[in-house]
Amino acid sequence: MQDVLISYQPITDEHSNMVGIALVIDETQMEVNNHSQNVMSALSQLLGPESNDLMTNYKIFIKVNQLFLMNEVNATLPLDRIVFELDECEFILPALLNRLSALSSSGYCLATGTQATSDQLATLIPYMAFVKVNINDDDSYRLIQALRSPSLNILATDVNDHKDKSRADLLSIKFLQGRYYQGMKVNLNKELPLSVHTILEVIAELNSDGCDARLEGFFRENPALSLQMLKMVNSAAIGAGKEISSIRHAIMILGRGQIMRWLQVMLYVIDSHVKMPTMLLYTVIWRAKFMELMSTQCNHHGSIVHHDAVFITGILSLADMLLNETIESIVIKMSLAKTIQDALLNRTGLAGDLLALAEALEAAEFERVANYSEKLHTSKGVIMACQNEALIWTHQVLSHMDYT
Repeated sequence: MQDVLISYQPITDEHSNMVGIALVIDETQMEVNNHSQNVMSALSQLLGPESNDLMTNYKIFIKVNQLFLMNEVNATLPLDRIVFELDECEFILPALLNRLSALSSSGYCLATGTQATSDQLATLIPYMAFVKVNINDDDSYRLIQALRSPSLNILATDVNDHKDKSRADLLSIKFLQGRYYQGMKVNLNKELPLSVHTILEVIAELNSDGCDARLEGFFRENPALSLQMLKMVNSAAIGAGKEISSIRHAIMILGRGQIMRWLQVMLYVIDSHVKMPTMLLYTVIWRAKFMELMSTQCNHHGSIVHHDAVFITGILSLADMLLNETIESIVIKMSLAKTIQDALLNRTGLAGDLLALAEALEAAEFERVANYSEKLHTSKGVIMACQNEALIWTHQVLSHMDYT
């Protein structure tokens, strides 16, 4: 089981659609002696047979040192899938430049940051497909203007809020790394479509033990949403074992708890004037599945209802971005259980701890991840296994929904 912590950080285009993923390895684990082993282990999670061709449409970015580039890059690593980012180096020797030239000529994608001196950067750029620029650096504007060329892609990093995103847009940057899509400013004048209000009403009624007939009636009145629900529940990732042909059939086969899950997912995917970034949907689905998998490891005696509550907590963790309301008003409107309310509002209880763990992992805050690992009496290996399984599951669900 993998014991090195890795954060999967999405890379998006300017429209918040996922185009790549950066593997950020816990730097405290990156001693010289095991650097190559850690890099290969990280890549295997997305390239190995167990990944089920995960991320075939996306570039995988990973930072490597000179020794790895000189000795480890070979024909077993797919040249069309990986972007090797050269770590900061004190000296750039002719042997390294020859190796970069050979790799670039063979079709491998290479990247560098702008932490190098101007002379070093000028030496490296001819072999690079990407250059990473911290959008918040004082010198970022000058660097970006100086680096622009048809053969070089500029990737803005540390794009973590609306201000950073606006700066990147003004600079016409097409590739972004950061969590800006989780901090979108809510437009209080935006009117939510009727279907969102209807879903909220049904969720509240089901949370209050409403009847199945109300659920069926809701879908009969909303055929487009019925079709979307059936597409989701027939996904191979959900594994019902047989094709589900109607909402009544879905309730019988899956039960109200599973239907409730997908109702909440549908808040993010309905076709309306409210267009959420693909990455917001990706994040909540990944969080929900990761938290559910972790809950089975941290609470072996937990009931199905308990695991459902953990999943729902993950799904609703960014609902304020969608509903133009504070999370406090949302938990009241949806008649959520006290454990879910406490998790969303205060990050308390098992669900709250798991949500905080997911947030720390997304942000590559590895010290916080280690602290929660100890608090939850689990291991780094379990966390990584659950993260990988959740990533595969999320990709399967979104593929079935035509979101990849």
